[in-house]
Amino acid sequence: MKLIRVLSVISAFCLLLLTCSGCQGTSDQVYSQAMQQSSKSSQQEGYASEIDFDAPNYIGPDKGETKKPEQSAGDNLSGELVIRTCYSDDGLAFLTQEFMSLHPNVTITFDIGIEASENNRLTKAERLLRRESFYTQMRIELASGEGDYLLYRMDERFHIPQLSRSGLLEDLRPYFENDPDFDSSEYFQPVLEAFSCDGKLTVMPLSFMFDAVYLNREMLKAIDVDASTINTVSVTQLLDWYEQAAETDNNLNLLFTSPDKGALFPIERSSYIDLGAGTSSFESPEFISFLERTQAMSNEDPDLDYETERGVMDSGLFNEQVRFQSTGSVLDSAFGLGAELNDKFRKVAVKSHPALAVIEPAVNYSLLHMDAPMEYVVGPCPLVSSSGMLGLTSRESFAIPSSCTSKKLAWEFIKYCISPRDEERMTFSNLGSPGMYTSDIPVSRTNFKSNLQHYAQNGDSGGIVTYATDSVNAETVTNKLEQVLSLPLVNSGAYGIDVQEFLDEYYVNELGTAEQCAKKIQERVTIWLHE
Repeated sequence: MKLIRVLSVISAFCLLLLTCSGCQGTSDQVYSQAMQQSSKSSQQEGYASEIDFDAPNYIGPDKGETKKPEQSAGDNLSGELVIRTCYSDDGLAFLTQEFMSLHPNVTITFDIGIEASENNRLTKAERLLRRESFYTQMRIELASGEGDYLLYRMDERFHIPQLSRSGLLEDLRPYFENDPDFDSSEYFQPVLEAFSCDGKLTVMPLSFMFDAVYLNREMLKAIDVDASTINTVSVTQLLDWYEQAAETDNNLNLLFTSPDKGALFPIERSSYIDLGAGTSSFESPEFISFLERTQAMSNEDPDLDYETERGVMDSGLFNEQVRFQSTGSVLDSAFGLGAELNDKFRKVAVKSHPALAVIEPAVNYSLLHMDAPMEYVVGPCPLVSSSGMLGLTSRESFAIPSSCTSKKLAWEFIKYCISPRDEERMTFSNLGSPGMYTSDIPVSRTNFKSNLQHYAQNGDSGGIVTYATDSVNAETVTNKLEQVLSLPLVNSGAYGIDVQEFLDEYYVNELGTAEQCAKKIQERVTIWLHE
């Protein structure tokens, strides 16, 4: 990626300061680092690594069975497109290979902030600095009109409402509504509405997730909660049930493997921010009570390694923990990651403290448990804020900067990525890879059902623990997902204010009162809302 011209940086700097004033990591050091890294990102074509069909651990079709798509009849699409993303994504790389095979006169290259091989060598602090540097650089380029690329993975670090309202991102709704190739009924419309801002569809998700909670069946019985009546769980309900259960067990943790006490904040924050009105209410008695209640919950797991075992939020592993507490053993056959990792996670199930619940992103495979419940835990239940809103996130989403000079080509590529695929193309086996089209929930109904059927029949969830799900009815799960999507939905990425330092002060360092923490959050959010 070319270096930003000095005058462009100066003209954009005021907007950059506004964009970043509510963000913890964008200090002068990070800004300087962004300038240093702007010429170091990796630009390459089709970055998916070559497949070694002769490797002893290769799983997939024989080389002779692979086949790239053939050029589309009457193809007249041509041009060059750069995809800008912080991290590499193999699924996206395979999609670009397919697209370029269909359209040989198109060239797509990637501008990657942090290569996977490099990411593995960096410390946690170095990764954080490099990540913040990447997003700082991105904001500068967008503000200065230099964003000549397609953006991928539009997460909360972009401050999406500000970019959308400033006109820095293209509204994709006219493309979507006026394209004759699109059937709007094919797509989960409530999801597209959730990712819209002021009526503009500036972010297009290929797939999405939502936070779900799984609950200890025995503990629900102990506090007289009928599991069969649970459809959704609010943050307030979860805390109520925990406090009831903890009355008879002072050592009971709220969450399995004891993630940070601030784990519920990203789910709850949308209750106290009104993006439309530009207001927030973090100094309200309700939020102060939320801080006090989450601070009071037990969060101890001294037998778990802090770096590698604390905060492992896996529903199947939680089910095995509850099984062990009930029977004295785990189901060995459910662990499928290889001897070393299986042994590691068995020990996590055995030595972790009892807990009421675990929170896990609901993705395609985990939704199978809507029709094939686990034995010892209830779920997945959508976890909503205290005001009843369900947050959606997307790890696979696109946005076209207004300054992109290849908008038509960018849209054609987005359209290809989100469109219905044949059932046999739910993996990239045609290119020699068993990798999935997506492991999250596709925005296309056809792709969702096909993905779901693939997971149900093959059981290759990639998770720590996997159970038999071949009896699952895909239509039943689809109907249940439709019910979930009838809830009030929000794009969690639109609420991406970084207040982690204040949460750490309160929860970790135990500095100050809940009122003082709430006041600091309120002040930062007020600035952030009026950038």
